[in-house]
Amino acid sequence: MKTPVYILLIILSLLKGNETLLTYGDLKECSSHKGEPELVKVRSHVEAELGKPLILSCKVCTGRSKDVNVKWEKDGSPVLESQDLRSYRRHKQEFVLRVQHMGEEFLGNYSCNLINQGVERESQNLVVSQLPPPPTWDPEQDRISPSQQTLRWTGYSRLPIINYILEFRLKPVSGSGEDWISLVVPFESETQRYVLRGLNYGTVYESRVRSRTRLGVSPYSPTLSFSTYSEMVYPTMFSMSRDERKYVPLFSLSSSSSNPTFSNLALFVSSLFIFI
Repeated sequence: MKTPVYILLIILSLLKGNETLLTYGDLKECSSHKGEPELVKVRSHVEAELGKPLILSCKVCTGRSKDVNVKWEKDGSPVLESQDLRSYRRHKQEFVLRVQHMGEEFLGNYSCNLINQGVERESQNLVVSQLPPPPTWDPEQDRISPSQQTLRWTGYSRLPIINYILEFRLKPVSGSGEDWISLVVPFESETQRYVLRGLNYGTVYESRVRSRTRLGVSPYSPTLSFSTYSEMVYPTMFSMSRDERKYVPLFSLSSSSSNPTFSNLALFVSSLFIFI
């Protein structure tokens, strides 16, 4: 009985330690690809540790084409191979650039350019840095609470993560927006959960997060937008068309009384005549 190729790759990846190999998911994705060759998207930030080997991996779904190659560049110039820097094809669907001993001279912006039948088709950028890569957001439902929101993200690093720096603010309607409010969140696990409290009712916020190790702070994660709970929404009289309606609460509580005021209700009734 023959051992499947993806099992051999997984075993080899365990033996190689920090080296990155194709996973079964990558192979499965490419097995059904029959069109033109294309790059498999990978994380664009690669964390390097000085003095240790580093592998940059460029994964390609080759499709039916046999004339597929890649060209490596660093900071916009072709990579010059040396005793410490070699490129080769490790698998039909994977091209690698190996740094034998990582030094500061190898830090920078790399690109893997896909070449099919002598023509450059597309490229993928890889940033090699000592800093950890940016965290990624994990889905959490919003519009559940009027005053708080659960945020969950995953941080990655070869080094121990000391803490996370979480920032949030009101989502700007126009312009650059307000200043970010910054919170230091102690590290608990790579997949971290934090509850923001004291938020405003029926309000849209945005958030971003970074990881900190002993070597510095990661780039920002993608910006996440979320909303707090609001009971009822309706089109205001200031909307210009049905596609441009703005939504605000029908009833609002005044600061001096617990009874609802009906100022918004009057606007609602007026708006009905506009939209009819």
